[in-house]
Amino acid sequence: MKKFLLNIFLIIFSVNSLKAGITTVNLDTEINLSKEKINSQTQNKKIVVLTSKGGNAHMEACQALKNTLPNYELKIINPIHEYFKSITDGEDFYVSMIQNGWIRTWNFLIKYPVPIFFKSIGASIKKTILKILEQEKPDMLISVIPILNLYASQAAQIYKIPFLVITLDADLTLWLLEMEKNQNKNFILTVETMTENIKKQLDKKNISDNAIREVGFHIRKDFETPKDLNAIRKEWNIPDNKKIIMLIRGGTGSIKLYKYVKELVKLKENIHLLVCIGKNIKLKNMLDKIKNKGSVTFSVIPFTNKIPDLMAISDLLITQPSPTVCNEAIFMKLPILIDLSGAYLFWEEKVVDWIKLRGYGKIFNHMNQLNKLVTKNLNKKEFIMNKTQPTMPDFKTEINKIVDQMLNKNYVVTSINRKIGQFKRTLI
Repeated sequence: MKKFLLNIFLIIFSVNSLKAGITTVNLDTEINLSKEKINSQTQNKKIVVLTSKGGNAHMEACQALKNTLPNYELKIINPIHEYFKSITDGEDFYVSMIQNGWIRTWNFLIKYPVPIFFKSIGASIKKTILKILEQEKPDMLISVIPILNLYASQAAQIYKIPFLVITLDADLTLWLLEMEKNQNKNFILTVETMTENIKKQLDKKNISDNAIREVGFHIRKDFETPKDLNAIRKEWNIPDNKKIIMLIRGGTGSIKLYKYVKELVKLKENIHLLVCIGKNIKLKNMLDKIKNKGSVTFSVIPFTNKIPDLMAISDLLITQPSPTVCNEAIFMKLPILIDLSGAYLFWEEKVVDWIKLRGYGKIFNHMNQLNKLVTKNLNKKEFIMNKTQPTMPDFKTEINKIVDQMLNKNYVVTSINRKIGQFKRTLI
């Protein structure tokens, strides 16, 4: 009873002290000092970033954060690998399935067995993330991966640090898994561009408007640097008299690229294809067997960091609705043909909403539509270059603002709590 009454007294006394400016505890002074120290403290702040190596979007997001938050110490950790490293590597399994076109199988797995499985091991996943936090002792936790965000939020809440989710997709189904159970108040979720679909998903999970920020999309530095188009053409041995079409299916590559080339070589246009096979090396042998004596030529491009250069010289892009690739094409003002023929990852389909809002794109649902669409859109780049796009938030500015606010608020609250604790010990 004495302990209970003492706690009640401390709460009342602390609130009244804040209102009246009582100097015994010096809370107002502590707050002011905390605010003054925020900038000098920034470089000492550590942030753990949860990511995945399945696909390249997550790792690119991490690199974007490093460029965006140079004054913070970022520790990049793969929690899925940490949890399963003694058993298997599910991310490599994912990459293999995507490369071989097992999209429907993966969609089934990710919609049904995978969420059930992760729900069943949620408590132990939370313990794994807590262990990471205890080892790294960060001031903040950021997630750029789906599925695990409830458990990460719970771990951050227990560890008493702010938690930020940076989503990368136009469909948040996997990012919001079980997030209706989230009770962490020191939590913010960002979206690249708000759409009706995203708004409905957030409302369904009861995510407060106060916890949502629209931040735009991250772009690698190489996309923003000036390009010497003639030098790039020369580097890749592309004739000046040919229009260029880039074919890409993400960093993992896909057998669909082979089907594109088989169809496109039938065209009579003076075209050169850049077939970006990514890490799917076996595609090269398949493509080398395609015989073509017409006006369409092609180059096989393995995994490379020069995608910004290749996109700069391209006149048209053919791809699946990949958030990263489409965002980069929109930034470069490149016309896009979106492949919705056959199977595609269910969470990528809504990227079309972003293209309708911010870019220029056409959809094809059957391969027999491809060549006709190419002919119609091959000369649209100049139109896109002169088109005024809707303004959107700047990713670097918004993320810096959010991180600073969350960390500084946490720093002030922690300082107040620490001072109250010192006062409590003095009374005892």
